[in-house]
Amino acid sequence: AAEEKTPRCAGCMQRAKKTFKTKKRVSLKIASAQWSDKFSLDTVGSHGNISCVNNTKGHKLQVGVKITLVSSGLTKIVTFTPFYLLINASTIHLSVREHNMNEWIHLSPDQCKSFYPKSVEKDIKVVAKVKESLNETVPFFVNKNHTTLLRLNDKFGGINAECQVTESTTITILKTYKPGMATGLLVNCLSKTTLTVKQLGPSSEVHVLEPNTSELYTWTDPTVKRQVTWTCGNKKNIRSTLDRDKIEGFVMQNGVKFYFVSFLDGMQRVIMFTEDVTTATLALEAGELEQADQEINIKICEVGFSLVNNEKLMEVVYMGITSSGVIWEQKRASFKIIKAREAENVEKFYQKFKKDDDVTKSTTSLAKLDNNVEVDFKNMQICKPYTANIRRSFEDGIWIQIRKSPHSMQFHAKINRLQIKVEYIATILSPMPLPKSVTLSNVPVPFIELCLITRIHRHSSLQQIKYFKVLIQEINIKIDQSFINGILTMFATDVNTLRERELTQFKEDVALTTRDLKEEAGISMHSMRVSFFDYFHISPIKINFSFSLQGGKLSDRVHSSVMGIFLQSVGVVLTDVHDVVFKLGYFEKNYSFCDNSKLTKEFIIHYTGQAVKQMYVLVLGLDVLGNPFGLLRGLTEGIEDLFYEPYQ
Repeated sequence: AAEEKTPRCAGCMQRAKKTFKTKKRVSLKIASAQWSDKFSLDTVGSHGNISCVNNTKGHKLQVGVKITLVSSGLTKIVTFTPFYLLINASTIHLSVREHNMNEWIHLSPDQCKSFYPKSVEKDIKVVAKVKESLNETVPFFVNKNHTTLLRLNDKFGGINAECQVTESTTITILKTYKPGMATGLLVNCLSKTTLTVKQLGPSSEVHVLEPNTSELYTWTDPTVKRQVTWTCGNKKNIRSTLDRDKIEGFVMQNGVKFYFVSFLDGMQRVIMFTEDVTTATLALEAGELEQADQEINIKICEVGFSLVNNEKLMEVVYMGITSSGVIWEQKRASFKIIKAREAENVEKFYQKFKKDDDVTKSTTSLAKLDNNVEVDFKNMQICKPYTANIRRSFEDGIWIQIRKSPHSMQFHAKINRLQIKVEYIATILSPMPLPKSVTLSNVPVPFIELCLITRIHRHSSLQQIKYFKVLIQEINIKIDQSFINGILTMFATDVNTLRERELTQFKEDVALTTRDLKEEAGISMHSMRVSFFDYFHISPIKINFSFSLQGGKLSDRVHSSVMGIFLQSVGVVLTDVHDVVFKLGYFEKNYSFCDNSKLTKEFIIHYTGQAVKQMYVLVLGLDVLGNPFGLLRGLTEGIEDLFYEPYQ
């Protein structure tokens, strides 16, 4: 993707010498830099970055690579973009330069430009300014995810920098100051006490707030630890982060109690110090402690859906959501599920009791279990070594609960068991049974569980997600060629419609090759409604995958010709695949603003990107750009594993 002006660097490609068994790989060269490492052009749907080392200065020229397949399946589009992009999303001219360098990059309003750092350091820092001004911001990172307001001592107030890092590109979006961008609004509501606040570190600027005053605050140095220390009376150097809701009480030496309160007022984080507990409580609008005034419970025992081909009068696929197996619960304060090992023991003796009762009509209902527990099945009680009521039940296939209070809404949903079947295969999709060692020592877990808690602000339209978590257990998928053919046949279109669609798709494919840098970056300049996410987590997805080429008529395979053409172009012969395990790392966001469409796009790319790369590596045996196995690299903290077993 080219800029409006001539690109700074020209590139050429070199193909590896090809023999009969050689994988098709290429290298990239930019101007006089060294050739990059070889990479494959066959891994459609994957993306990453490559580096060419500058021979004279030793720094790297990084390029993002994205590989897509056109609709016909005959051609691949390989898009090369600068790895670092700078976007001016303001209405004034801005300038950016690398820290300790002299060359400025000038950005017009709504302009996107490439940036090739000359530093050999691991952490890339830049400074920004308004083009005609002499005031510069402090240095900030452009290779780490962050959103920071950078102070300017002029009429503009500051420049907001938002850095988004992915495997194929790093985008830094610059905006001029608007209300809500500051790290925090410090408010000293104390009647007689002066407050001092400074960023953690020996050389940070000290902010002094007199009683009943307020001040906007942002980080003095955004490249060091983002934490402040504050002093109020005899409470000295108390550490705090400024990114989350919090209320904490302190007592000064004179016995006066005051409260530290952190809350959101619209888009602005407010840090308030007050002696009034009522003010502190009302400001936080804590809905977690409120009693729900509305509650809705929905339970569906079992439900099934069938997809039928009307022309062939046959069922293509059936999906069923069913209840759990038998569970046993005991009640002391409230009913709780008994762990599987004990429940299995109780069920065994319960079945024996029912059988004996039906045959002999025995008057005794007491049973001594293997673990010296005595149970009365007639009265459904545990008699020894403690007393508790018990009951035999099951979990519904679908369970939904909605609770609402004046300042909070809670949504909790479970799908206990989901299966997708076809007539000629036992099961296409189903939950993978947990290891027996795990099953026996834990209570049964649903296949999918979702929990959402939102905070309702009476004086703001901001949506605040306090807690969002989705947990998906390991999935077992088994499909064959006949199932794929059946689905494709059902949704196949007639020849005339197909030809019209081919022309439209061809024009769309051609349009992909003419996009400019801003379009390729996929950044919208329009303001979107954002939400604040305290905790957003989607669990790792573990898939046990099997595929068979058996089944399906030759005539049916026409509908999957695009996939066949693609595999032939790659030079890969697809064979049966058995029990290949895909491990897709979790997705998480904490204490950050994000619009819903961007968040949805991010987690879809997060999971599909891993799945595509792992398919190439595990199934087709191809090399891919980047890391396909859920590790987050390049952080100062080292390597973080993004995968854990879902049942944990």
